[in-house]
Amino acid sequence: MNRNFTSTAAKRLLCMLLAFSLAIPAGIAYRNGDDIAPEKEKTTLGNLLPNPSFEEGGNKPTGWDHKAMCGTGKYLWNSDCAQDGEKSVGMLNVVGGCSDSAYWYTQEMIPVDPRNHTYTASVWYKFGGEEDRCPSGYIRIVAYDKDEYHLATLNVPCTYEDNEWHYVQHDYDARNDSLPTLPLDAYYVKVSLCAIVEWNQNADAEIRFDSVFFGVKEHANAPPEAPDISGPASGKAGEEYTYTVVSIDPEGDNVYYQINWGDNSSDTIWYGPYASGETMAFTHTWENMGNYTISAVAKDIYNAQSEWGVLEVTMPIFYGFHLSLIERVIGWIIHAIIGAMHCQF
Repeated sequence: MNRNFTSTAAKRLLCMLLAFSLAIPAGIAYRNGDDIAPEKEKTTLGNLLPNPSFEEGGNKPTGWDHKAMCGTGKYLWNSDCAQDGEKSVGMLNVVGGCSDSAYWYTQEMIPVDPRNHTYTASVWYKFGGEEDRCPSGYIRIVAYDKDEYHLATLNVPCTYEDNEWHYVQHDYDARNDSLPTLPLDAYYVKVSLCAIVEWNQNADAEIRFDSVFFGVKEHANAPPEAPDISGPASGKAGEEYTYTVVSIDPEGDNVYYQINWGDNSSDTIWYGPYASGETMAFTHTWENMGNYTISAVAKDIYNAQSEWGVLEVTMPIFYGFHLSLIERVIGWIIHAIIGAMHCQF
C-alpha cells in the first residue's frame, strides 16, 4: 500500500473531524438574569416633611395638625417669632392633669426604608419663660408597619438652656444598634413636635418649633469594592454556565450589580439591591466560540460606584444540543467540505 496515500487519507480524515467541531450554532437562547428582580425604587432624598418652616396654610400650617388641648393651653402658629422665614408653631400654657402633652404632627404617613437608608431628624426650638415653668420639649418619630400599625415611638429631647433658639438633631441608623433607631420593618413614620408636662403641673410658659427636618441623611459615602467574579474559566459554546459576583461596601450599604458578558447580548440593567458581602449567582450562555471578558461593577444605594471587576473566559468547543439532528448533519457536511478544501497536503 502506498504509504503517502495512507498518510494523505489520514490527514483528510483529521481535517473533516476538525471541521465537524467548528459548526456554527444558530438560535441559541440567551439568559442574562431576567428572573432577578429589577432595581428597587429608592426613598427620595432631602426633607420628607411638608411645609417644614410652617410658612404656608389657612387655619393651620399646610400638612400639619395638632391634638386637642384642654384648659387654658393654646396652640400657636403666627409670626410672633421665627427661626427661619416669618412663622413658627408652638404651644402656650400646657396644663398637666387634663392633658399631659400637646403636639403638632404631620397629617400624612411618610414612607421610609430603614433597611437601606440612614435617616436624620432635626428641629430648631425656643423656650419662653423660666425653666421650672416650661414644659419638656421633644421631636418625636412614630414608626408604623406596612399596615399602618404602631411599632415604636422615639423621642429626642429639646433641652432647656435659655430663651434663645437652639438646634437638636438625631440620626436613625439601623447599622448602629447603640442608638435608638427605626425598626427594620418600619414602612411609615409620622413626626410630632411635643410639649409634655407632669401630672398636675401648670406650665404657664411657651415653647416654639421651626425649621424641622426628617429625611435621608446626606453623608460622605465610600463606593463598594470592585466585584469579585468566580466561575469556570473555559467551557463549551452553547452551554449555560453559572458565575458568582460579590462586593463589599465599606459602610455595609446594600449594593446593586451590573454585568457585562463580553458579547453582544449584555445589557445595562442594575440587579439588586443585595446585602453587602452577599454572593450572588448569575447564568449566561455564549453563542459562539471565542475568548470573552466578563466584567461587573457594583454601586451602593447612594449611587457610589465601584471599579470594574473582570474574569477572562474561553469557549473553545461548540456544544449545540439545541439544534435538530438534520440541522447538525447539514452543518457538519458543509463545514467538512469547506475544511477539506482548505487542507493542503
